[in-house]
Amino acid sequence: MKARSIVLVTGDVYTDVEIKPVREGILPKEMDAMIALSLGKKTVYINAAMVVSLQLEPELSVL
Repeated sequence: MKARSIVLVTGDVYTDVEIKPVREGILPKEMDAMIALSLGKKTVYINAAMVVSLQLEPELSVL
């Protein structure tokens, strides 16, 4: 899923990122609310509860 912008409670703003679920086994089970933000070659793991604002890219599909 692609996002135009994500704002965290810390005030950090990420733009034009791809949100990916964290693959099972990468992080401990206690951290299951984590999401991965892909920023080009860099991946940032954040807790989903830290997200204050999320603006998604529209997705179009042809039937």
